[in-house]
Amino acid sequence: MEPPNSILVAVSDQALLEEVRRVAAAADRTVETYRDGGVGAGHVLILDVDAAARCGKSAGFAVVVCAGEPGLAEWRAAARLGADHVVGLPEGSDALLRLIAKQTNRPSIYGSIIAVGGVRGGAGASVFASAMALSAAASKNSTVLLDGDRQSAGLDLLLGIEGFPGVRWSGLIVEDGRISAPALRAALPHSGDHLAVLSGDRQAGAPEAIDVLAGIATECATDGDVVVCDLSKRSFSDIARISSLADLTVLLVPAELRAVSAARPLISVLASTGRLGAVVRGPAPGGLRVADIAPEIGIPIWASMRPQPRLDLHLERHGLRVGRRSPLAIAAAKVLEIAFGSAEAVAG
Repeated sequence: MEPPNSILVAVSDQALLEEVRRVAAAADRTVETYRDGGVGAGHVLILDVDAAARCGKSAGFAVVVCAGEPGLAEWRAAARLGADHVVGLPEGSDALLRLIAKQTNRPSIYGSIIAVGGVRGGAGASVFASAMALSAAASKNSTVLLDGDRQSAGLDLLLGIEGFPGVRWSGLIVEDGRISAPALRAALPHSGDHLAVLSGDRQAGAPEAIDVLAGIATECATDGDVVVCDLSKRSFSDIARISSLADLTVLLVPAELRAVSAARPLISVLASTGRLGAVVRGPAPGGLRVADIAPEIGIPIWASMRPQPRLDLHLERHGLRVGRRSPLAIAAAKVLEIAFGSAEAVAG
């Protein structure tokens, strides 16, 4: 049995209510006014602080919303209600959209967002993000790879598809902060049948405004895509913004003492944003082992990866290729299993 198509809302502030209605429309859900009373399992309930204070414990999925940054009053009301989340609007509109869509869609038609960042420049985040996208697409998942690097020559070049037709960041126009996921996929260059790539090019990299990237990732995931975001060279706050939306955040950590030390400030920023783990990338010039790195960074190490043989040569000649037994493929498969729960789930 499918979840209800409508969400129940009790929000008195008109501007806040309009934002909730806009987000619900983006999730293709209707809004019904909530009247104080019981809420059955499977319903989504969105309340402001006053309504949350009146409401008893909810059997459905409840979210407390407020204007701006949530404060103590919102968190207390959420705790009394047994709410699952507190969201400040409009800053948290993307997060609310994902919560609504994930609760009101069947899991089989709902996508995921995987954020990939490096703890320093040259950590290998772009290559690993591309390898994950190729691996997800190889299992026939509809996959979108988003190039978040503002200074990159383009992930299309890394993948060897720079000559393929399609829109890059320099030619993309996003009106009113919204974009149709099916229209976007159709406009982008593709690597194979199941991977669409939104890349920078030799004219421009990703936009400075992280909200544009967040909005596109949300739209595509809501439409059922596996979205892999390469966040190379983004600020800590930008990475945290996407990580707060992501189902999984992966940090590439070179097996070097300086890289391990550089990881700590970023990890402290991301610690509360969601599921966070690391991939350790060799070589280890000083002999640093995974067992040495794990206690230093304080997050799970989901995979360790020896150097990919002749990687630079392959990238120069024909772009990234991920063989099933390659170090990149093995590490990507491990992370995708964590993201989706099992190898079978990856195949969708």
